[in-house]
Amino acid sequence: MMNTKPLILVFFAFLLANTSIQAQKAFSQEAGVILGPIQFRGDYGLAGESETNYGNLGFGFGVVHYINFAYNQRRGSYVRASEYLKDHFKIRSEINFFTAKLNHFGKIKDDQIADPTQANTLDEMEGDARVFEIGTGFEYFPLSIVDFELGYTRFAPYAGFNVHYATYNSNSSSSLGDLDIAQQEGDEDILFGTFIGGLDNTGGSTYSLVFNAGTRYRIGETSDLLIDFRFIYYGTDLLDGLEPVGPQNQDNDWITWLNVGYIYYFDL
Repeated sequence: MMNTKPLILVFFAFLLANTSIQAQKAFSQEAGVILGPIQFRGDYGLAGESETNYGNLGFGFGVVHYINFAYNQRRGSYVRASEYLKDHFKIRSEINFFTAKLNHFGKIKDDQIADPTQANTLDEMEGDARVFEIGTGFEYFPLSIVDFELGYTRFAPYAGFNVHYATYNSNSSSSLGDLDIAQQEGDEDILFGTFIGGLDNTGGSTYSLVFNAGTRYRIGETSDLLIDFRFIYYGTDLLDGLEPVGPQNQDNDWITWLNVGYIYYFDL
């Protein structure tokens, strides 16, 4: 089981620290929730095939926090247009949780390999993956944040980058038998050959690089809706518990996430 308690404590300690010094700082704060479907891209299924991409789906949920430099809470006023960095960048911190059910898809599984028994080992194998992560980064708004928050424009497109610390756990099983025992015994009637020596469901921790783009939509003086698309690259190939042995295994695991969210402004 993932030990997420330290990550949660660090995140909320960060928020409390920001709140405690708010009166002395020339910025305001925002917070919200985001959620939506994910595509899990790992070693279940055949890479690059639409069956795999749209078959291994899951769900993501996040809590986000922003430092907004466009509004000076201490002065109770917005920055000048000449202060470009403050009018176009926000600092984002967040915690996210992802979960996905995983199966094998594609031509290799569909009895199109030399040994039908091997295809059956893929057909009868399934798994799941869970990821919990925390991190921080920035979002860049090409249009004026001040104009958006004053209501001169309804939409505020943005792009961002975050670095996260992630913990992960996975589970793989098969109706044909125990996969751990099959790996120990080299039993290819239960475990697909390229996974022997590459099955590891012990879990662990790694980093992730988060690239995102989206837009906010103003719905009130202190609240926005958003739609956001993310590409999340992980520093491990074991997010799903599989690391195939062979030259075909060239990429680490990654996730794409389409989410919607609600953001509330605390200090406006």
